[in-house]
Formats: sequence, C-alpha cells, structure tokens
Amino acid sequence: MNSIKIFLSCWSLIGSSNLLASVDYSSIGGDVYKVATTPVTPSFAGNPINLNDLSQSSTTMYNIRASGRYYIAGDLKIDATSNDSTIIKVTASNVMLNLNTAMIYQNISDAATGLIGVEVAANLSNVVIRNGTINGNTTNMVNGIKVNSGANNIVIENVNVLGCYTAGTEVSGLLLNTCSDVQVRDSEFNLNKSAATYAVNGIKLIDCTKCILENCTAVGNYGAGGASGATVYGIRLESSSGGCKYNRIVNCQATNNYTSGTDTNSNTIGFYANNGQSNIFDNCTSLGNQGTATAISAYGAGFKFDGTEKYSSIMNSAIIGNGCAVANTSGVAYGIWIPSTVTYCEIRNNRILGNSANLTAYGIYDPAALLIVNLYVSNFAHGNINNAGTITNFGMTASFSSSKLVATYNVLTTLASAVSSYYNIDVTA
Repeated sequence: MNSIKIFLSCWSLIGSSNLLASVDYSSIGGDVYKVATTPVTPSFAGNPINLNDLSQSSTTMYNIRASGRYYIAGDLKIDATSNDSTIIKVTASNVMLNLNTAMIYQNISDAATGLIGVEVAANLSNVVIRNGTINGNTTNMVNGIKVNSGANNIVIENVNVLGCYTAGTEVSGLLLNTCSDVQVRDSEFNLNKSAATYAVNGIKLIDCTKCILENCTAVGNYGAGGASGATVYGIRLESSSGGCKYNRIVNCQATNNYTSGTDTNSNTIGFYANNGQSNIFDNCTSLGNQGTATAISAYGAGFKFDGTEKYSSIMNSAIIGNGCAVANTSGVAYGIWIPSTVTYCEIRNNRILGNSANLTAYGIYDPAALLIVNLYVSNFAHGNINNAGTITNFGMTASFSSSKLVATYNVLTTLASAVSSYYNIDVTA
C-alpha cells in the first residue's frame, strides 16, 4: 500500500491575515521560548564512602549528611522498621551516590508502608544518583526516587526503578517535586502499580522548570483501579499556575501502560502535560497504552495536553496502537488529544497510526479546532479506527467565523479525500 504525507500549516496560511486580530497575544513574553539547558555533572573529590559506614535511624536506613562520594558494596535487602521511611536519604549538597550496579529491594514480607527508595532533601544542589536498581517488589514502596522542593542541578542516570506499589496513595517510579535543572537520562521506570482510586506514574514532575528527561522509559505501569478507577500515566507533567515549564522530554518511551478499573477514571495516557507552558516532547514513542477493557466510558491516549497548557510542542514522535480493548464497548482512543483550553501549542511531524477502540478512535483530536492558536504541521495519521470500521484520523471541526478560513479548510478536506481515493490510503482531514 502506498503512503503519502499531507502538509497543513494554518499559521503560515493565515499569518499575515487580519483573522489574527481577535487573538490576544499580549501574554506572550520574551521568555516563552526559553528551553532547558543541559546541567553540568558535578565532580567530587575524596575517597568513596561505603554506605554501611553511615548511621541509621528508624525512618532513614542510610543518611548521607556530608558532601562526598558514596557507594553500596552489594545488593541491599531492606526490612523497614517503620512506615513512611526512606532507604537512602541525601541531606547534603555536592554528593555522588553510586549504586554500583547493585539492587536495593524491599523484603516481600515487609509490612511497613510508604517506603521511598532514594530521596533528595529540599533545597540541595549538585547531587548525582547513578548505576543501579531500586525494586519495590510490588510491596509497599510509594516512590523509587523522590527529589524534593527547591533542589537543583540534580543528575539521575543509568537507574532502573520497578515494582513500586501501595494500596493507599499515588505511586511514582520517579517523583520530581518543584525542582529545577534536573537531568534524568538512560533510565527505566517500569512495572509500577497502584490500587483503588490512586494514580500511578512512571515519571511525574510537579511544578518543575528546565528539566531534561532523555532516553528514559515508562513501560508496563499498571493501575488496578477496581470499582473506583485509577488513571495511569507513563510520563506526567503537572502544574499549579503554570509552574511546570521549559522542560524537555527527548527520545523517551511510554509503552504498554494499562489499567483494569471499572470506573470512568480507568484511563491511560502515555505522555501528559497539564497547565504548564513551553514544554517540549521530541522524538518520543507512545505505544500500546490501554484504558480499561471493562465496558465503561474510558480512554487510552498517546499524548494529551490538558488544562491551560500553552506554548508546548509534540514533535517528531510516533504514536501507535493506543486506546481501549474491543471488549470495552464504550472505549475511546486518542493518538493526540488537544482540548479546547490548550493554546499556542505546536504539533509537528508526528506519525499517528493504528490507535483504536470499540466506540470511537481519533488520530488527532481537537474538538474546538483552534487552528488559529495551535499549529499543526506535517502530521501523518493513518488507520485510526473504531470497531465499526470508522476511521477518524483528524477529529477537528471547522468552527470559524471567517468564511475564508472555512473555505480553505473545506478545500483541504476535499483534497485529502481525493488523495485517499486515488492512492487507496486514508488521509481524511
């Protein structure tokens, strides 16, 4: 079967037109296009210190209180003595923690809850965590790695976090909370799990700025949900008052995350950004993320911008096979979902293929068709289909007051239909 790419750039079409007169661009300041810069990995002097030489307490098993280089000599099997405790806590700046290819893991019979694997205290800088595995053993670990408010210039590299689980709160393989200039690279945050109403995240950023996620994966994270539902996110950016901004997510994967709840909150999203600004998702893959198979109104989405997200971009990415299983007769699939409150965002050069669900499936879904304030360029959508065989690659409505723009949209729709018929492919606009 032949293939063809349809090029559609609405800003270039109407950039010089007075149609833009009704759009308020006054909020676009000089820092809108500021992007994260790569933090410099700090260097550390002195001899490495074995964690076993450190003091312990009931709530912190290994507490790093002074600058320097630290390592673990072998696997650490943890039996926590109290709830809400931390295995390794960094409470000093200028620290390098080398996990030394070893595994930190929770005893599967350990009854303590709310455990954190490695935690960086608030307002620290120049901390490196590298080279090892943190395994919650699907027992009671709430965060594999947590970085607290005000921390900056943090590097996390070559780590594998898996098996975080708790029944009583939200779970994240990696949680960055109000941090800046954090780089996470070449790391995996897979197979974490939540229950009841609580979300599970492979990676979650809250009000973070100028952070970089590069070559990271969020795979097989699972929300058990039950009757209350639980939303699953591969990589999630959350903001209050636009606080999550200027972050870059590059060459990352959100794959085969899923939920099995029986409530309408039983949804799964590969990549998610909410209420932030100037966040860039580049060369990422969202594959096979599935909402519940139970017959309720739920969805699976490859990417979703939400709330008042603005100035952000999805580019050069592959969005394939997301949605809900056919067994969910009310399930909906979205390759890329851009709600009507999202503005000034760019969706460019993406491949949106084979996203499917029983009820409805969309390649790109923009219900308000805000093509004046969001830019769609060179996106190829094909085979996004529901169980009845209806294909909706571009779910947009031409709801514009200008007859000129409506006419242009209709011409492009007609052109796409003609190309589809001639080449025996689907390029429905």
